[in-house]
Amino acid sequence: MVQERNGLRFCMETKIRYLDEREKSRRLWETAFPEDSKEFADYYFRDKIRDNRVLVKEEEGEILSMLHLNPYNMKVGDRAYRLDYIVGVATRQDRRHEGHMKSLLEKMMEDMYEERVPFTFLMPASEKIYSPFDFRFIYDQPYWKLSPGYEERKVTAGHLAEASGEKLPDAAKVADWMNQWLEERFDVYTIRTEEYVKRLDAELASEDGSWIFLYRDGKLAGIRCLWGLKEKEERLLYLSDKGTAEADRMKPAVMARLICLEEFTANIRLKHDCGIHSMEVKIGVEDHFIRQNNGIWLWKLSMSGSVLEKISDQVPSDATEESTVFTPGELIEWLTGYRTDMKREWMEFVEPLGKIFIDEVV
Repeated sequence: MVQERNGLRFCMETKIRYLDEREKSRRLWETAFPEDSKEFADYYFRDKIRDNRVLVKEEEGEILSMLHLNPYNMKVGDRAYRLDYIVGVATRQDRRHEGHMKSLLEKMMEDMYEERVPFTFLMPASEKIYSPFDFRFIYDQPYWKLSPGYEERKVTAGHLAEASGEKLPDAAKVADWMNQWLEERFDVYTIRTEEYVKRLDAELASEDGSWIFLYRDGKLAGIRCLWGLKEKEERLLYLSDKGTAEADRMKPAVMARLICLEEFTANIRLKHDCGIHSMEVKIGVEDHFIRQNNGIWLWKLSMSGSVLEKISDQVPSDATEESTVFTPGELIEWLTGYRTDMKREWMEFVEPLGKIFIDEVV
């Protein structure tokens, strides 16, 4: 990369790579996210970076731009995937608007396609940063209200293991309870494990948080978590009975990017009450970043799933009578159920993924 300073031109060596020494990214993290407490950053760079990937763009060994890919095991319909939650997206303040993040996102999508993951997701600081890359909202965060009538048993975060016993569940039982709660309500969610709950306990502890186990008639009926060093906020609230009512507002929270078109659509099927057992349609896809998704496809759908067969690599310029053209953003909005307006009548027969629940912070 050529830079000009004081009338002189310098050739600077730049490199995009995954950091081996992931803690090296902490300096940029703290500069870019000053709202994060030292305690939370300590937790993140102690616990979360153990198994994540940090993609950076460096110049002469100095990080210009970065993004963190935090892996989660997720249930997507009838399948399970290891998907990356993109966090820590940042560029050095004096080097913004030079295309550094664009090059990282392009590299990230290229690598993810080779891994054949269906999609990736993030919680955007600003929608307009990611929409040019065909990220679209797929999940609105609900605000819940807790009604009275529960017996509360509180545990300070960071002490879940010591507190568990006859009266309180341990991490494994918390994970089992959460998974049952999620499975009964949602089609796309992060699978809870004992390790997941232990990390959540550490995350809550970094912000002086607490677990509140809610009992009704002697049985565990809900889990509530609060956190915040200055002012307590609700981190989560899961209730198995009717003791909660959704507030009258929803906040667009999570955006996703379709990565491998064939893998994503494998999770899509026909609606059970659509009146037909199979269907074939032609669709065109225009993807400006993942060229393998481009072209005209024959989409074969049944009650059990679907398969895509590429007919042509030619990128269609517009919809025709034979095929409907989609961008990756349009597809993921529709096939996650976030967008319901239909381009063609046949789309009414297709079952989107359904109810989504993503409430992870990092």
